[in-house]
Amino acid sequence: MVQLELLPLPAQPEDRPRSRPRAPATNTVLAYEADLRGFAAWCAETKRSSALPVAPKLVASYLYYLWADRQKRRSTVERAMFAIAALHERSGLANPIKDPVVKNAWRAILMANERGRERKASLLTDGVRTVLESMRDGDVRDEGDGLRLVRDRAIILLLFAGALKRDELRTLTVENVAFAAGGLRVRVAAGDRAPRDVVIVAGAERLTDPAAALAAWLRVAGIASGAVIRSVDSSGKIGAGPIDRRSLTRAIQARCKRAGLDPRQIATMSLRTGFVVEAARGGASIEEIAEHTGHRERGLPHIADLVRTGRMLGDTQNHPGRKLGL
Repeated sequence: MVQLELLPLPAQPEDRPRSRPRAPATNTVLAYEADLRGFAAWCAETKRSSALPVAPKLVASYLYYLWADRQKRRSTVERAMFAIAALHERSGLANPIKDPVVKNAWRAILMANERGRERKASLLTDGVRTVLESMRDGDVRDEGDGLRLVRDRAIILLLFAGALKRDELRTLTVENVAFAAGGLRVRVAAGDRAPRDVVIVAGAERLTDPAAALAAWLRVAGIASGAVIRSVDSSGKIGAGPIDRRSLTRAIQARCKRAGLDPRQIATMSLRTGFVVEAARGGASIEEIAEHTGHRERGLPHIADLVRTGRMLGDTQNHPGRKLGL
């Protein structure tokens, strides 16, 4: 068995017949190598073997991960699939993407791409409050439950009030948090983006105060440095590093389900988009919102619909629905 991350793309023979396909261009090879490193990293993070040959089911799972979890473009997902295929063929191994499992996965992605990505519901202030109010200390069964309750309050409020991305919260460290009278300032970064400072305003009451929620979590967890948001097992043992992506999403969905919300319609992004809608509802401009969320100019179209929704919710006096006399 050969470890994927240690196996480079073999060079093409110099005397290959002219009828055979030419070797990929240099840029394509570099892109394939980056794709293979990404696949190997995902295997390591999810504790799966990246040894060759890769099982078709594992390839299909990775394609779904890229498209659904990482929100990658169809072309990016397709290139990753071809990179895995090229590595197998040049290593003399059966091509996994010819398997029906991978073909069906790719077909499903293409069909979903034609319909457009299913946008998760935005979690607005009332929804956030409902979730927080459902998180009762009386529901705690063990030490782990108690710690997760405090942690999840901080997660929900930081994602909502900070309009943070999932990885921005996951990689947030204590060293990049500064508490102040009016709330807190955090320095976040995700992927290849430069770090940015985000001011998170304190809530008017303790239940909805993100600064108080974060301070409570750091205190009970005894975290003085390193990752802010970490895993907690049933015995109350706290992880040494940042919580993984899937656990973070599941924690939010579990809290929403307990509050009577459909967890299938909720993701970490629901809190970020909820901020956009509520801020626009309150009169904030798209530029002010984008400055807080970190959207660049080319990303403004992605939040334009959310801003329009917020503005319509904020100005119902002139809505034609008023003519119904309900």
